[in-house]
Amino acid sequence: MVQAQTLRLILDEVKSLETLPQVALRVMALSQDEDLVPRDLVEVIQTDAGLTAKILKLVNSAYYGFRREIASLPEAGNLLGTAKLISLVLTSCSARYFRHYGAQSGDAARRMWERSLSSALAAGLLSRARGGVERERAYTAGLLANVGQLVMARFLPEAEAELRSAISAGSPRLAAEEQVLAAVNPAASESRLAIPVDAPAGQYQIEAGLYLLETMTRLPAAGPDGGPLPGEVVQLGTVEVQD
Repeated sequence: MVQAQTLRLILDEVKSLETLPQVALRVMALSQDEDLVPRDLVEVIQTDAGLTAKILKLVNSAYYGFRREIASLPEAGNLLGTAKLISLVLTSCSARYFRHYGAQSGDAARRMWERSLSSALAAGLLSRARGGVERERAYTAGLLANVGQLVMARFLPEAEAELRSAISAGSPRLAAEEQVLAAVNPAASESRLAIPVDAPAGQYQIEAGLYLLETMTRLPAAGPDGGPLPGEVVQLGTVEVQD
């Protein structure tokens, strides 16, 4: 049995995860600009020599299949466009989270990174085949879909081991996660919404949205069909306040 830990302790530990580089945060902020052009992104990205080199290496990989070598960031931006350039920045910077850390072995970190890249590529291909979602947005969602597993591997190694054992025994991953995380912290599966005592009587629609902490930029939200949700929020239901 996993030793019980409070949710607050885990959240405090999670704060020690490295933040994305300032260049990546600036790129994510610029991505919200409807009038964004590749030149705007290039001006930010080229201030980081290491990131520029990584992006050029990815651009010249077999995945993009250009017939000639792309030797400069402006050239890459013009060929790829803003959406693909943003995805490359996120791919390059997200790799830092998949390094060997604490109880997590180097092989496990590499496998997790490979799974994330595979999910990103698969999501991009599915979006192109099905339509309805921008390919680069689907790619980003696939890349970061399993970021919660990093928290498990870094801060809850015992829970991660129990999770793998449950999955090996045939339990679906979602059911195994609910079982294991509930054992870690029974309160983690519950949440409460405080309604102001002076709220006027009537029905209220409950909405949920996510924000990037560093910039407080609203993050995209998608429905079951993969399409974007109005206002980038998830409708949770209604509550009624009575006199």
